[in-house]
Amino acid sequence: MSEIATPSANANASAMPALADEFRLAMRRLAGGVCIITGLADGTRLGITATAVCSLSADPPSLLVCINQRSSLCAALAPGRAFCINVLNGDQADIASSFGSNRAQPERFLGNDWRCFDDGIPYLPDAQCSIRCCVDGMIDYGSHRIFIGKAGAIHISDPFHPLVYGNGAYHHLHPVT
Repeated sequence: MSEIATPSANANASAMPALADEFRLAMRRLAGGVCIITGLADGTRLGITATAVCSLSADPPSLLVCINQRSSLCAALAPGRAFCINVLNGDQADIASSFGSNRAQPERFLGNDWRCFDDGIPYLPDAQCSIRCCVDGMIDYGSHRIFIGKAGAIHISDPFHPLVYGNGAYHHLHPVT
């Protein structure tokens, strides 16, 4: 049985782990789908790995994406600007690692079959799905900016075999039944 750790009345505050450290440890338990978010800045392709992505609404079709404000991609996105959410499949952990690294932006796109929507936004045709969005709203919170992306074009691939990230590692999903 798991217990929730709570400080005792006479616990030494300096002996307690920092809340931020506990939060990071707890978030490792929150497995999530792995996405590559792509965009353009002055004709240069930009992209990052992200798991803080979720659907927002079906009417209008929209998603939330959380991006660190220090990211070059974050700086390139503004209201009305386009970006793409590429939901990776279980065989694309190497792409996720590349886009999550300190590699230069152009190098991240090498060695994979990237295509572009009509406006030049890159997408992966063999990802689980690629959703081209336009920024419809932004909220700054802490270290991140939350983007509301209004979906415009969608490319879906089969079979269903998503890549998931949890507890510091990539995983594959398997049906329970």
